[in-house]
Amino acid sequence: MPGQARDVSLNVTRSTGVTVFQTKPARLVWTADDQIQVIDRSPLGDQELVFDARPEEITKASYMGNAGNAQCYLTLRTASAKVKVDLGGAHPTPHQGESVEQYNQRVAAEGIPPHRWWTDRLATYGVNTKLWGFGKIFLITLAITVGAVVAIAVIAGLSGAF
Repeated sequence: MPGQARDVSLNVTRSTGVTVFQTKPARLVWTADDQIQVIDRSPLGDQELVFDARPEEITKASYMGNAGNAQCYLTLRTASAKVKVDLGGAHPTPHQGESVEQYNQRVAAEGIPPHRWWTDRLATYGVNTKLWGFGKIFLITLAITVGAVVAIAVIAGLSGAF
């Protein structure tokens, strides 16, 4: 299967609950030897590995984009684990001992992988991937809203007939 020459490591936010306020700073990594990891980070420098899988072990990956790249979620699932990270504010992880100038030069040269890079790359390994763009989410929300308004109008119309 496809390999890559270097690690891709982004500082992201990991979702730890059902609300947007339940998060932890984390690092999302795809290593040069095809290991995908999510590592929680603390301000004190402590780190905890919370997800570790090879692409072949991932059973499902989904990406839910949003307008303006705010809260763009990547969810990865294996048979025994699930992790959800927000790629909206993702930025490359600085290397150990790297100066701000060196970091800026590296980011300018290498760039930041687009959000869909993760699911597109996993799809090359045969992983079941789903993409939820802003347009698709908007249309589903609109359909549900219109359906609810019609249902309320029908119920109100039937109630008024008696």
